Amino acid sequence: MQSRIVLAGIALMAVSAFTQGRTAPGVCLPCGPPLLPVPQRLLPQDSAGADSIYVVGVYDPARDPSSDLAAAIERASAEQKRILIQVGGEWCIWCHILDDFIRSEKEILSVLGESFVILKVNFDNVNRNEAFLSKYPAISGYPHIHVLESDGSFLHSQQTDQLETGRSYSRSAIMGLLRKWAPEG
Repeated sequence: MQSRIVLAGIALMAVSAFTQGRTAPGVCLPCGPPLLPVPQRLLPQDSAGADSIYVVGVYDPARDPSSDLAAAIERASAEQKRILIQVGGEWCIWCHILDDFIRSEKEILSVLGESFVILKVNFDNVNRNEAFLSKYPAISGYPHIHVLESDGSFLHSQQTDQLETGRSYSRSAIMGLLRKWAPEG
């Protein structure tokens, strides 16, 4: 009986932590990335396309971020835009909150469309993309954003907890980031 009570208590703590989204700023979910891969049928459809802000719009552990970055560089160079690398995973609640926030903000979508292409890079226990991500500053929480020049050279590393307000993101903080790093001209 006592073991059932202990297990029930652990389950209650896990549910509580899950519903609160994270245990500390910049850290998504108390348990971190899942130990098992996300089944392909549960991954969202890639939103890349001619009119899309995304070069790769899903966190897919099977993708090669080096090849994806080469495509982002080609597109950003042709369109005279900068590259945003958004690092996270399907396990990350705050990654989904950021995606929903971006989709709901017309002005942010407009600035992104005019000035940036976005490349999502997966990070989870199935594929941490360590070789690729080792080229950039260390990440302390997810999602995380790296800003690159159109040729792929590194410009800025942004912790997204600094862009949060309450249980969402700050429109003014994100607009400030985008305006600061948008290409001139």
